[in-house]
Amino acid sequence: MSRATLFTWLLTAGLVLLLLPQSVTKGVNFLFARLFNPVLSVGRSTGPPIFKPASADFVTRAEYNRLQAAYDNLRAALITEHQRYEKLAGIRSSLPKPGPKLVLADVMNVSMGGLRRELIINKGTTDGLKPGQYVLGGNGIVGTVSETAQATARVRLITDAGSKIKVAIWQADKKKYIYARMDGEGTDLAKMPFISREYKIRRGDTVYAAAKAGFLESPIVVGRIAQVKPDEKEPLLWDITVEPVQNVELLERVAVIATEP
Repeated sequence: MSRATLFTWLLTAGLVLLLLPQSVTKGVNFLFARLFNPVLSVGRSTGPPIFKPASADFVTRAEYNRLQAAYDNLRAALITEHQRYEKLAGIRSSLPKPGPKLVLADVMNVSMGGLRRELIINKGTTDGLKPGQYVLGGNGIVGTVSETAQATARVRLITDAGSKIKVAIWQADKKKYIYARMDGEGTDLAKMPFISREYKIRRGDTVYAAAKAGFLESPIVVGRIAQVKPDEKEPLLWDITVEPVQNVELLERVAVIATEP
């Protein structure tokens, strides 16, 4: 057979295969792979094994956020204890320090109208609640007690337009906190005004509720920085947006930190 004839036959066969429907060519492809796989596998280089972890090695996004918040809270408590140790080295307390009292409460109502972001809970003054106390939801601070009655209380969420709390951002490179104020926006977010651009603030940084005498012994997570950009009105300052660590609409129970004097 001449070269021209061979070329014509091969070209014709290629065109036929090209015009055949996919269902037919797919079967031919699988047939070829089954027939010639023993030959093709000879000398095949073995690359690194594909990592296929068991399903138990993975958790849901909600569980990951919960664990991350717990880790951040533990780290903040450790930093606080380390600072106390440095100040009180060599001094041993004669009595153990009592921890904060946690009052568990059910969420009776969630109010999200207008600029208001509030919860109504089924615990009040008879359970030791008073205005200003911090409220935990999940592993993060979700708000503070704003009003109390005998058997109920109103919780102002950190995103409420009237919420203003002292917060802190941990600076790992300088081994210290940056303290600031966090204001609710009346939406699902909050803002941190008046922070100079000399500080290295990054998206994803953890924001803590700062320790407050009589209310909060050590910093606890309130959210994470969702956006950082230069302030359009004040170029020397940051425009920082904070996203709460907990979706309050999913909360059924909260814990009020009722610290004993």
